[in-house]
Amino acid sequence: MESALRGIHEDGGCSFAFGPKPLEEAAQIIRELGFQVIDLGVCLGNTQINPYEAAERPIAVADRVNRILGEIDLLPGECFVLDFGQPINHPDPGVRSETRRRFKPLTRFARLVGCPSLMLIPGVVHQPWGLQASYDLAVQELRQLGEMAEDNAVHLNVEVCEPSVAQDPQDAARLCRDVPGLGLTLDYSHFIDPGYSQSEVETLHPFARHFHARQGSTKQESGNRREGQHRL
Repeated sequence: MESALRGIHEDGGCSFAFGPKPLEEAAQIIRELGFQVIDLGVCLGNTQINPYEAAERPIAVADRVNRILGEIDLLPGECFVLDFGQPINHPDPGVRSETRRRFKPLTRFARLVGCPSLMLIPGVVHQPWGLQASYDLAVQELRQLGEMAEDNAVHLNVEVCEPSVAQDPQDAARLCRDVPGLGLTLDYSHFIDPGYSQSEVETLHPFARHFHARQGSTKQESGNRREGQHRL
């Protein structure tokens, strides 16, 4: 993980790289590796913080996270959310409304912890809607979510990946232009795996606030340094 949101280049580790380990254990490993910043896994599945709990009880959950990070001497990086189990551009208006309801207090949690940014994934292409209609709905929702984030002084980023409405570098750039204030959490491996060149990914640097650094290739999304195809 790399971030420039505090005005300087910072390297850190991701708690969600350690699967279901409790936050205390994941944070301790990251500190022992020499990092001073931690990206917080706040998503469903094998991560450290349940997004439903953080949204329903932002103050209590933030207090617990702050205590742990303070004891281990780590600074908070990005709040890694993805979604609440459904794409942000879900066809059902009720599902989208529920996402917005949960997202607003989640941005408060991120602010209380001191995370400079919060990351979502940009939504999927729905059949038989097709790309453009799915993309337009994602833009609509991201604009509203972005306003909520800014109200709590937190930046909204998306991690563009496949399958999504912004899996092409050109669509990713277009999304950032269409949603005021939106930035990218840029992971080269999401583009290298489907065959885009490193130079194509680098066109997204003007929109990138945060980076995930890992190797990848056209054979596999994530690999070791010997197997990888891009320069880190």
